[in-house]
Amino acid sequence: MIMKKFRAIREGIKKWKKSVLAKEGDTERGLKEDLEKVDELSEINEEEWIKTECLKDVKELEGYRIKDIKQRARIKWDLEGDESLAFFHGYINSRRACNNIPGLMIDGVWTTRPSMVKKEIMGFYMNTFKEKIKDKPKLTCYNLKRLASEEAASLIIHFSSEEIKSVVFECGADKSPGSGGFNFKFI
Repeated sequence: MIMKKFRAIREGIKKWKKSVLAKEGDTERGLKEDLEKVDELSEINEEEWIKTECLKDVKELEGYRIKDIKQRARIKWDLEGDESLAFFHGYINSRRACNNIPGLMIDGVWTTRPSMVKKEIMGFYMNTFKEKIKDKPKLTCYNLKRLASEEAASLIIHFSSEEIKSVVFECGADKSPGSGGFNFKFI
C-alpha cells in the first residue's frame, strides 16, 4: 500500500522535474536568441541593459544546471559507492578471514571457546618471550669520573629565585637568551 503511494509520488516528481527542465530549456533558448539579436543591434544603450540582463539570466540557469549535476553525482556516489570501495572491502574481509582463529587444539582437544583460545595464545607468547637468562652480565668500568653525592643531588633540586635573577641580570642586553632570537632589549 505504502509502496504504491511512494511510486505515485515519485512519478509526480518526475513529471514536475521534466516540466521544470523543459521550461528552463525554453527560457535559456529564448535568452540566447535575445542575446544574438542584441549583439546584432548593439547600437542603443537600452539594448546593452537587455544584453546584461540576458547574460545574467543565462549564467543563473547554468548555475542551476551545474548544481543539479553535482547533486546527481552525489546521489550516484552514495548509492553505488567508489569504484575501488568494493575491492578494498573484499581485501579487508579476506584478510580478516585469514587472520581469524576459529579454534585451537589444547591438550589434544579441539577448543572453540574464544576465552580459552585467547588464554592459550597469551600463555604461548608469554612463554616464548620470557627472559631465559636471569643473571645478565654487568658492565664494570674502572677509573670513571663520577660526581660526588652532593653534586649529584644538586642536579635535581629546584632553582631558587636568586639563581634565576642572577642569570637573567648577567645576560647582556644585546644577546639572545634562547633559540627564539629575542634579546633582552626587545623583552
